[in-house]
Amino acid sequence: MKKLFSKCGPLIQARFDTNEHGQYLGTATVIYQKASAALRAVTDYNGASLDNRVMRVFFADDHKRPEQPKPLQTLNQQRFAAAKKARREKALKMRKTGARISKNKDNKPTPGGQQT
Repeated sequence: MKKLFSKCGPLIQARFDTNEHGQYLGTATVIYQKASAALRAVTDYNGASLDNRVMRVFFADDHKRPEQPKPLQTLNQQRFAAAKKARREKALKMRKTGARISKNKDNKPTPGGQQT
C-alpha cells in the first residue's frame, strides 16, 4: 500500500485500519505531507481496481462521503410515484379531450364510454 500511494507524493503515514481486536476492517488511512499529493491520490485511485476490488479513495475530513446505493424500497417508491404520475397525466389528458372509458358488465374497459 505504501508503495502504491507514495507514487502520488511523500507520505507521513499509511496504515491498515483495524478494530480493538486487531482485525482488519477493509479500510486504510493514508496521510500525505502535502494536500496536492492527497488530491492526486483521490483523483488517480478513486474507483480504481485493486485485487479484483474497487477502491474508494476520499478525503477523511470531507463530510461528503461517496454516495451509497439507494435501498430497494426507495427505488420501488420512486417507480410507484412515477407510475401514479403517468396515470394522473393520462386521466387529465382524457378529461381535456372529452374521451371517456367505462367498464362493461365483465368489468373490462370499453372505449368511448359505451356500455355493453
